[in-house]
Amino acid sequence: MATTIDIGEEALEFLAASKDIGDVELEALARAALTVLLGAEREDTALVDPVLEEMNVDLIKKLYSGFVCLFVEAAKNDLSSKELCAFLRSECGVAQDRGELLSHLFANKKEELRTRLSLTANYSHLPQLSGVDWRLEYRTSSSSDEGGPVRELVYHLSLKTRERDDAGELRKLDFSCSVEQLQDLVSQLKDACKSVERAVERR
Repeated sequence: MATTIDIGEEALEFLAASKDIGDVELEALARAALTVLLGAEREDTALVDPVLEEMNVDLIKKLYSGFVCLFVEAAKNDLSSKELCAFLRSECGVAQDRGELLSHLFANKKEELRTRLSLTANYSHLPQLSGVDWRLEYRTSSSSDEGGPVRELVYHLSLKTRERDDAGELRKLDFSCSVEQLQDLVSQLKDACKSVERAVERR
């Protein structure tokens, strides 16, 4: 009986797209996903690799996302290297040698992943979001390289959090972002909500 794990249709499509890249790029993206999952690096540094410079940015995002889903679910379900390779071949159309490469990378980090997942599964220590304040600032500088004024909109946000076991003082996390960055944040939050909804519906 074939091994199956539930990583979602979208992730399966993303992983199937790995046929469009070379082995070196495949390994670099898989290593980046594992590095971020284990907390050794952030996405913005883990995905900075010379071998990825010529790749399409959208394809990088899709494959990286697919690998993250794959490794998390494989670790959660305690898949062996052989089982993961079989899954990649049957469900994603990944060639045998590439499946073995990805499975080997996963096997080397599986126990670390499972340990980290066991810690993050208990979210009681995480602060709870209690509110959000924001303001919009319109910035104008005197000149640019082209000689004209530079105008930009900047959002200033303040996330109010409270420790779950603390009914007292609120804490604030302040940051600024451009309109595009805020749109990206909102889009990712919507994706996260949809993923949770799909997970609940599958139960």
